Amino acid sequence: MAVSGIVFVLYVLLHMYGNLKVLAGQQAFDEYAHHLRTFGEPMLPYGGLLWLVRVVLIVALVAHAYSAFALWKRASAARPQRYAVRKAVSSSLASRTMRWGGVALLLFVVFHLIHFTLVKPNFNSSADAAAIKDSPFVMVS
Repeated sequence: MAVSGIVFVLYVLLHMYGNLKVLAGQQAFDEYAHHLRTFGEPMLPYGGLLWLVRVVLIVALVAHAYSAFALWKRASAARPQRYAVRKAVSSSLASRTMRWGGVALLLFVVFHLIHFTLVKPNFNSSADAAAIKDSPFVMVS
């Protein structure tokens, strides 16, 4: 679980760096988005780096979910009878809601992929579909 978590943290840091390009303006952000798709050419096909990253993230997601369920099952089997202490004393709000935070994060990632990769719905009423296809900056502005 720790290794897959590190993969996610590193990805979020790189993703944040790329998203900060939006502050440099439309041209800088669009060039960055285009560069991600052409990175490694001609050894990698167009968009090859993105597909490699997606595969690594999917493998990390499966490994992380499997580890979480395995640990949950192991913890349940280790002590079938609950401790006789109040939960407020033995655990924090963060530890009690960690699983639900993971579910909320997964739902956000699914929405994010639908919005920016798969369907690209138009939430910007001032832009048309052609502008969204031509410029990734239009989707975030």
